Amino acid sequence: MLLILLAVNAKNKLKTGMFSELLDFVYPQLCLLCETHLGFDKPLYFCRPCFRNLPWIGKRACLQCGRYLAASIHFQSQCKICQQTQHFFTGACSALQFDPTLKELLFKMKYSGEWGLAKPLSVLLLHPLRKALSNSKPDCITFVPLHPLRHKERGFNQSELMAKHLGKSLGIHVKSLISRNRWDAVQANISWGERAKNIYNSFEILKKEDEMPEHVLLVDDVMTSGSTLNECSKILRTAGCTRITLASLFSVAGN
Repeated sequence: MLLILLAVNAKNKLKTGMFSELLDFVYPQLCLLCETHLGFDKPLYFCRPCFRNLPWIGKRACLQCGRYLAASIHFQSQCKICQQTQHFFTGACSALQFDPTLKELLFKMKYSGEWGLAKPLSVLLLHPLRKALSNSKPDCITFVPLHPLRHKERGFNQSELMAKHLGKSLGIHVKSLISRNRWDAVQANISWGERAKNIYNSFEILKKEDEMPEHVLLVDDVMTSGSTLNECSKILRTAGCTRITLASLFSVAGN
């Protein structure tokens, strides 16, 4: 009876380890999007139709930043932002377009404290990322930091959690390399043109390493204008990293 009660209470929560397997046996895991029972052949937290119909970017990606290129401009190799911006990163991968359904999942994690969603969301990034890294394995994975006050308020950094899950899956060490030294306006509330100015000089190297890794994979949850990721890349390049690959779960379409 106690086991059944525990299973019911855990219905919509993500679980780990042997306890997870036991609960899944008693109470099958549900698709995070449509709540269909996944049964015993569950393909990574999503039912097969939902997984297949996710807004994957695939080949319709900007060759510079990895964001989705709208069909009307697919003949271009770069989005408009990349055509007008100096970049400090050397490659990029973004998995999905930022649509309302997935936005709801991300916001549950970030603003409702459902940090367990970091694992299934990082799984969505894993497949395209493996393809992007097929020719060169990074020396380490790092992530876009939160300001300490923001981190204390939220209790976790979603990008750090995702980076740790990716590191475990890829067999790559995760290291905190960057700190955020300024509390800025929330990027989502300002225009794209103001983002680069807003984020300028907001980051610094956390601790000067005796030898910085040559190739770093830099993880964030969403690429909007790319200003935050580019500024972090600049800091890493200045510190001695020669190759920075970006990995974002979602990106806003280029135009």
